[in-house]
Amino acid sequence: MSLYRALTIAVIVPAFTLAAGCGEKGRHDKSRSDRNSEFAVVVSENTALRIDPMIYSARITLMRKGTRLVITDQSKEKSWVGKDHSFWYRVRLENGLAGWVYGSTIRIFKGSQSGSIDSYVSNLREHEEESLRKNLSGKWWSVNKSGDFTNLCMEIYENGKYKSYARGGREIEGEYNFNFNDETIVFLGGTSFGQNLKYINRGNMYHLEATEGKYDIRFKKITEGMAEPPPDEEADTASPPVPPQEEDGKAPN
Repeated sequence: MSLYRALTIAVIVPAFTLAAGCGEKGRHDKSRSDRNSEFAVVVSENTALRIDPMIYSARITLMRKGTRLVITDQSKEKSWVGKDHSFWYRVRLENGLAGWVYGSTIRIFKGSQSGSIDSYVSNLREHEEESLRKNLSGKWWSVNKSGDFTNLCMEIYENGKYKSYARGGREIEGEYNFNFNDETIVFLGGTSFGQNLKYINRGNMYHLEATEGKYDIRFKKITEGMAEPPPDEEADTASPPVPPQEEDGKAPN
C-alpha cells in the first residue's frame, strides 16, 4: 500500500466515524427532546389563544375542547383569572398557530405520557356527545328573523334518532351523529330541507341553524310551557320553500 493511500484512509475513517457519531447523537437528542416535551389538550369550550400572557391581550383564535397543543414556554409567575391561579403557557397548534393559553383551560401531558392523549381526547368526545344528545333532544321549529315560527320541524331524540318534516309533508326519519370539528349535526337519512345543522352554544342555550345552503334556516327549541304553532297555521310567507323530495323521502343534495 502506498504512503499516500495509507494517509488518505487514516483521515477518512475517523471523519466517517465522527459523522456517524454526530448522526446518532442527533437522533438521540431528538428522541430525548420528544420525551421531555410537554403537550396539552384543551378542556374548556371556546378557549382563547392570545398574543400575550394576559387576559386582556388580543385574541388570535378560539379553540374547541379536545384541541391538541404543544407547549413551548411558560410564564415566570402565576396570575389570577377569576378564581383560578395558574401559569400561562405558550403553545403551538397542529396548524402552526402559536400563542398563549391560560393554565386552567388545558390539561398537560409530559412527553412520556403522549400515548395517553388519544384516550383522553376520546373520553372527552364521549362525554361531549352524551351531553349534546341530552341538551339537543326535543322538538325544534324553524323561525324567521323576527322569531316567528315557520314551516319546518325537527324532532331530535336522545337515543340518536330524529324525525324531520315540513308542515303537512311526509316525515323523514333516521339516525344522526356529530361532526365535532365543524360543530354540526349530521342527519344520516337526510332532512326535509336538504341540509345538516350547526349547533351553537350561547350561554346555557343551544341554537340550530343552517347557513351553507341557498337559504338560511334557524330552529328554535320548544321548551316547557311554550306554545307550538297549530297544525292548521299558515306557513310564514318569508320562510324558505321546501325542497322537492325524491321517492325515498330524502331531499336531493
